[in-house]
Amino acid sequence: MKRVIVVVLGLAVAFGQVPQSKVSNDSKVQQQQNKVELTEYQLQQHKIIALIKKLAEPYGLAETITVIARIESNFGLYVVNLNEGSCGITQINIKTYIARHKIENTPFNRNKACSDLVNSMELSIANSIEELLYWKQQFCNKATGECTKRQFQNVVRAYNGGFKGYKNKKTAEYWEKFKAYHKELYPAELKTNFKQRQK
Repeated sequence: MKRVIVVVLGLAVAFGQVPQSKVSNDSKVQQQQNKVELTEYQLQQHKIIALIKKLAEPYGLAETITVIARIESNFGLYVVNLNEGSCGITQINIKTYIARHKIENTPFNRNKACSDLVNSMELSIANSIEELLYWKQQFCNKATGECTKRQFQNVVRAYNGGFKGYKNKKTAEYWEKFKAYHKELYPAELKTNFKQRQK
């Protein structure tokens, strides 16, 4: 089902600044042409981006996690990766999730963790924040949270491949994809600084 959002031009008419008689038929046709149809996927995408901004902006991570959500699940289209054992809109690795939260590593708990991450965007985003802050501590200035571009690259690549994989070819490709999607989503220069952990 599609929802239609109508972008109404000619607001001056509505506020009485231009007489109704002055509005031509051409203007009405133009209004019809400026209808913007948003699919369910686009609405979901906007919802995810807004939620990421709300939860991650206090850490300076809104743009980073938005790009990660685009890479990892295409904003919620693919929330389970059986090959890598990752779940959620930001593809949290289940083994890492269980270890960080001190959960017993059993088939039942792994399945439950995946289900929780799939069903809660907030949980997936929160764990991405935690993961990125962890890697920031490993690579960037611990006192200020500032990262050089190279250090920030290491953070993003470690998010994808961990300590063992952050220098390999796979994470190099991940970084190139990250830069491309960031450019697609945000025209401004890539931000590399984190804010301090919120208490």
